[in-house]
Amino acid sequence: TKKRRRIGTYIPESHYQRSMQEGLWGDLIDRTEYIRDTADFGTGDNRISLAHDREHGDNRPFWQSEQEHATIRGICRFLAATDETAIGALSNLVNYTIGSGMDFKFTPRDGADPKLASRCQAVLDQVFARNSWKGDLEREAFERSRRDGEQFLILEDRGGLNIDIRLADSSCITEPSDRRAVEKYLDCGALEWKYGVAADWGNSTRVHGYFVLWSQRYNEWDFVKPSHAVHVKLNVDREIKRGVSDYFPVYRNLEKAAKLLGNTLTG
Repeated sequence: TKKRRRIGTYIPESHYQRSMQEGLWGDLIDRTEYIRDTADFGTGDNRISLAHDREHGDNRPFWQSEQEHATIRGICRFLAATDETAIGALSNLVNYTIGSGMDFKFTPRDGADPKLASRCQAVLDQVFARNSWKGDLEREAFERSRRDGEQFLILEDRGGLNIDIRLADSSCITEPSDRRAVEKYLDCGALEWKYGVAADWGNSTRVHGYFVLWSQRYNEWDFVKPSHAVHVKLNVDREIKRGVSDYFPVYRNLEKAAKLLGNTLTG
């Protein structure tokens, strides 16, 4: 018999080599993965609250950029459109809270002129009728606020008592690409523009306005002052610039429940 000839020594592949072969090199790393990791990961609990968590309107460790906030909003929107449990919960909430619409009435206080109250009522009724508010636009605004965690209502003056209520999508409120050029155009001082909410540096609760990018074309934008906008912001503290969906705390359970239901139906 022939002798076997040893031609080399086997060297185990390194993790780097396997990653390169499997095409894993360059994958994005989730910096917040530790929040969802096992309870005994590391030497202690990494969920530390720091003084700069709310800096610039952030909400660390959940989001600290527009992209991370948009990811959360996208997950919750997907659930609201595809998961039967999420759809039913939101639909029932809207029906219970808004129903066929709310009535708004001006009532004069003691000593006030009743004619002034009636004039204000006439203005409000005209604005609501023009925008199909009762039982229509108000239902959509409420539903979108619970789904996205916020809703921007932009008041557009068309002259006289003709006021349009425009619902601005949350994704349209964004930081300008050239904030210095915007400040020069508005003839204002340096502001903190993160998340599209212009505020004082170091005080995100002092809001000067909102940058609304209606489309990807650079010239279709507006700067809306707080007097012409209503920012319905939910589930966050006031120094956090943007709200978060009602689905955010439970979206993983909803996804697991959907998977369990699918497996049960298949079985």
